[in-house]
Amino acid sequence: MAFGGPKKGDPFLNIGNNSIVKNITGALGNLGSVISDPSSARLSINKLLPGGFPGIGGNTPNINFGIEQLGTAGSIGTEDDWRVRITAPSGSPFDFSTGPLAALAQDAGVVFPYTPQVNVIHNASYSNMTPTHSNYPSYFYNNSEVPGIQISADFTAQTTTDAAYVLGMIWFFRSATKMFYGGQNSGNPPPILYLDGYGDYYLPHVPVVVTNFGHTMPSNTDYIETQISSSQVTSVASFGGDQLTPSNTVFTGLASAQNQNNAASTNSATEERLVETKGSKQRVPTKSSINIGLQPVYSRDAISNKFNWEDFSKGNLLKGKGGFL
Repeated sequence: MAFGGPKKGDPFLNIGNNSIVKNITGALGNLGSVISDPSSARLSINKLLPGGFPGIGGNTPNINFGIEQLGTAGSIGTEDDWRVRITAPSGSPFDFSTGPLAALAQDAGVVFPYTPQVNVIHNASYSNMTPTHSNYPSYFYNNSEVPGIQISADFTAQTTTDAAYVLGMIWFFRSATKMFYGGQNSGNPPPILYLDGYGDYYLPHVPVVVTNFGHTMPSNTDYIETQISSSQVTSVASFGGDQLTPSNTVFTGLASAQNQNNAASTNSATEERLVETKGSKQRVPTKSSINIGLQPVYSRDAISNKFNWEDFSKGNLLKGKGGFL
């Protein structure tokens, strides 16, 4: 076999005009556009809606995508938004106008930005009797239940607005595990929330209470800074002879004249001060994970007057009609 340079008719002689090379070059060019602009590629190639987009004015975090106008891609209504969410009902005691919860005002709760792992179990309990000289026991039905729902999910923060959303999420679930104490609703149990996701036939606006909440803050990730808006709080602190005020607060008043007398007569005293925060800087992980335990709860009235097996089996007891699982 002779070896040498390309001969006439060799398909690689004129490489610039070769159709195979042109196809490969074109494919690489398309790959370059996919890498440089994955959002548009997701729309044009896969015909999918974008995974997130900035809201009007660029102030809404990408966590809240799906309810704004998407341009040529159309718009997604709340009925078509199948993301998992845990929200407070209208008229709930949560105040979404100030503090860390303000970041959740648009949704009145938490929308999971990534598909979480959700574990739902349906139990039917039976007792058994084992008669003498019998090969098989007899089973008698006791009760049914949906035990606690476990959710594991990831949250990321690439902007200060995203970080505020993650911090708001943490405070939302922290608050949902506390009873009312020291206020007008003192003595009431923690508030009821609602769980939705994947359409009404899977998580149909289920009334739930939070039984546990855990937030894992990794050590091997970056942390991003955000600033929470100002709010009035009551600060209890010990002050020395200089009567120093914390650097991040503005003094607005003393709780009692007795504390002033104590401060004057001793080197240090405990004072209650109504202070207004200027807005302090907080830091959250750029990626973290949470675990939530939710227990479905139904009122005696809903169980007695709304539930019947025939309607349940047909899927008629969904959102707005009990949210039964």
